[in-house]
Amino acid sequence: SAAPSDKPSDKKDLPKKKAPISSGTSIFQGLNPLTTFSNFVTANSNRLAYSSALDVADGPSNNYNPLYIFSEFSLGKTHLLNAIGNLVIKNDPSVKVMYLSIDRFVRDFLSPDNTTPADHFWERGGSPDFLLVDDLHLIAEHKRPQEEFLVFCSSFLKSDKQIAIAATYPPSKIPNLLPQLRSRLEWGLITEIN
Repeated sequence: SAAPSDKPSDKKDLPKKKAPISSGTSIFQGLNPLTTFSNFVTANSNRLAYSSALDVADGPSNNYNPLYIFSEFSLGKTHLLNAIGNLVIKNDPSVKVMYLSIDRFVRDFLSPDNTTPADHFWERGGSPDFLLVDDLHLIAEHKRPQEEFLVFCSSFLKSDKQIAIAATYPPSKIPNLLPQLRSRLEWGLITEIN
């Protein structure tokens, strides 16, 4: 049985580029409602990733913030991200959860009509309390999006908003990753699915 998550208190009058503020309604941005913990097949190769993801979904933890899951393709990273988001929303429908593909973030960030890309991105996407980031390794090819993501990642961590990340490689093995971003990503728990 899942315990309700501890919702961080709303912070008012945050300066621009701080972690976004919740308005109290869920956003199901990109989540697959059929992808849950109950239909994830566990084995010795993924048990730590599964239990860590379940812990984060049941109650966001500073010990696992960010939660970073890595593996080769098609071993369940995206499934676990979706399962986290679905359980968080089930436990507390007022929590704003966003599933974000880094490919989409980079594409939107670099779009020619986007003069203030990150601000515009969050205005359109909503202000999440809980951020699920998929395919993080794809950001390494783009320095400006890395810098912007670093600002948001740092703000989320300082404001006790939960981040869960999936990638093909651990932060230390992603080429061209900004050292500051690598450091932030290594603050929490890094777990591998074999």
